[in-house]
Amino acid sequence: MSPNRPEKKVAVVLHARQAYVEWINILEEDHNICLNQIPPSVYLLEQKKLSAEPDSILRRYYKAMFDKQLQNWWQYPSAWPKKRDYRLFKLWFDAEVIREVCEVSSIAS
Repeated sequence: MSPNRPEKKVAVVLHARQAYVEWINILEEDHNICLNQIPPSVYLLEQKKLSAEPDSILRRYYKAMFDKQLQNWWQYPSAWPKKRDYRLFKLWFDAEVIREVCEVSSIAS
């Protein structure tokens, strides 16, 4: 990519939903995690077509984000849900696609 043309990126902000918290609490028997204790996660993604619909962006990247979210709480994939499809991802996370993403360092100079 040319140094004068910034890369096209979007951000996805994931907010945990109650179903994700319930899964965590099954694994963390000694603790009782509450929804408000889980901070949102932000994923910076390359996006060649910024006109793409949010749903198509999420469908393209959800598997990687889903696995990373699970790994954040439990490093052993054997305890993860066997079927990690898009429907389960949407049940466990609210996802917000943000199209206007700028690196301050690239615009400050």
